[in-house]
Amino acid sequence: MNNREYNIPKNFMRRQEDYIAARTGLLSRWTTQIPLSIMVAMASWMDVPERRINRAQDIALALGAAISSGRPNLVEAPITNA
Repeated sequence: MNNREYNIPKNFMRRQEDYIAARTGLLSRWTTQIPLSIMVAMASWMDVPERRINRAQDIALALGAAISSGRPNLVEAPITNA
């Protein structure tokens, strides 16, 4: 699921008391977003089949095709924070 944010490193840094950004609140201003195309580009670079899901009803079909291929796949599902 791609929410276009760097939440894994942001959440890690929030738990680090010695990080200045965590102590001063600067971390909350870290809003750089990942372009949607970067995941697809990385998959292509690694010769991994990729597909983007834009409709919830397409998830099962895409995951089924990825699993049945017998190799790694990228199935990207862009999400928004409502």
